[in-house]
Amino acid sequence: MQQNSIAEWRKGWRVVLAAALGMAATILHVNSLGVLIQPIHQDTGWNRQQILMGFTICSFVSVLLQPAAGYLVDRFGVRLVASSGIALYGLSFVCLAHAGPDMTTWIASWVLLAAAFSVLLSVWVPGITGYFNESRGLAIAIAVMGTSLGGVIVPFITALLVKNFGWRGAYLGLSAYPLFIAFPVVALLFKDARFASNAVSAPNATRTSPAHGTPTGNAQSVHEIIRSQSFWRMALTGILTTTAIAGLVIHLVPIMVSFGSSQERAAALVAWLGVGAFAGPPLAGFLVDRADGRLVTVTFFVIALLSILMLMVGTSNAVYLSFVLLVMGLATGAQGTCVPYLAGKYFAGKNFGFAFSLLNAGMALGGGIGPLVGGILYDKFQTYWYFELAAAIATALSVLFLAGLARYPSQPDSVDLGDTGREGLETDALI
Repeated sequence: MQQNSIAEWRKGWRVVLAAALGMAATILHVNSLGVLIQPIHQDTGWNRQQILMGFTICSFVSVLLQPAAGYLVDRFGVRLVASSGIALYGLSFVCLAHAGPDMTTWIASWVLLAAAFSVLLSVWVPGITGYFNESRGLAIAIAVMGTSLGGVIVPFITALLVKNFGWRGAYLGLSAYPLFIAFPVVALLFKDARFASNAVSAPNATRTSPAHGTPTGNAQSVHEIIRSQSFWRMALTGILTTTAIAGLVIHLVPIMVSFGSSQERAAALVAWLGVGAFAGPPLAGFLVDRADGRLVTVTFFVIALLSILMLMVGTSNAVYLSFVLLVMGLATGAQGTCVPYLAGKYFAGKNFGFAFSLLNAGMALGGGIGPLVGGILYDKFQTYWYFELAAAIATALSVLFLAGLARYPSQPDSVDLGDTGREGLETDALI
């Protein structure tokens, strides 16, 4: 087993590196927007709801484009799709820098960003799974660490850019990363397993489909996936969790300011979220490769719930807030590894792209709802406490959904269940 794992890393480490750098760019707009809300408001007069409307539209457009994104990945391969998406993503930041004073240009720029984000949302995990079986959890974890590292660095860099160049200059400065760093690395290293001779070939591993580069041992049909309790539990969990977490992440800087912190100090405090998120993925990857992934996932969701409840205390104590954000980051970073890992366990096969794109669509939907709900509740009550309460309730429901997940479907090495195979699925089907 250890030799197979080492062999996988020898063949696939370049793909993981490219995915990590690409994923760091993919949510650049999320990590920066919280710092930019107040400067944009002061410059344009737009309220929080108007500013976040573009972000919400971006998420909704991403939901609609997910099936098309999955088709592009299957049709043209992950390398072409990922590199094209990164380039378009960077150009959308240039457009955001020139948006306004008319809201139309602001919204149009977010629609362009949504087109790129939709493609990038679903490309990284399928690219990795073609190279890894035994170390899949750790490989996904290391890639997810790219987003965590961005959570540490981006808020602070954005605050410095705003201070020296304004919010428009900040968007221009941020565009340099996807255009001049992530794009060339992804274009060179993010190879598709379908077209590579060094894809997964470890003995006794789940077979790889030549058509899709994903395991085929658990080849559920589309109908079986849709009827699966586990699919709907994971889909609802994705919507609820991203509604809570995305809303909190976007509003964390204003939340810290409402506790009495300055804009710069708030950005520095939020960096602890990124520190925790950086540590969460490797810890989760290590655990899910060695223990029951369902139990590991539920544990991290409970930790996330506790961190939200601690945030609701509302103290301005820097040490306390640093600890809360560190724990919250650890849990949310781990979730970014656990959820794709579980998706692979339940749905890996010829229709994995279909299942994963739908789960991503649900998470994109929640990512759009959360920040908007947070802005609406703040504008109505002039406090974030009610949104924090809603986030806690959503996370608690997610824990309940995950706790009821069925056993993993059986994954025979040599049998493709196809549309008629039912063994191992009876405990998971909706009656």
